[in-house]
Amino acid sequence: EFFHQGDKEREKGLPISFLMDRYTTNIAAAQGGFIDNFIRPAYDLLHSILPEAIVNIRQMEQNKIKWKELEADYKPENKFTQKEMQDDSDDSRSDRQEVDVEE
Repeated sequence: EFFHQGDKEREKGLPISFLMDRYTTNIAAAQGGFIDNFIRPAYDLLHSILPEAIVNIRQMEQNKIKWKELEADYKPENKFTQKEMQDDSDDSRSDRQEVDVEE
């Protein structure tokens, strides 16, 4: 949905909003920021009332480490976007035969 918004902004000649450009957004870096600014504070609050959430916090920290490792290798030209996945999916469906299903 973020990239879709950026596509629409590009089509209209508008400046593309932060993190909305499918061609330049470093998804790994964006995930780290999302974890730090939204997910971690929410889980810290949850942990304060549900100590068992520490398991989730530990997993979140492992995820953040993995995203950080991926961040350094990011190259926009190597990125596989949602649009490209959809295009590939559409191509693979072109040879499928449609079948009517009766209810």
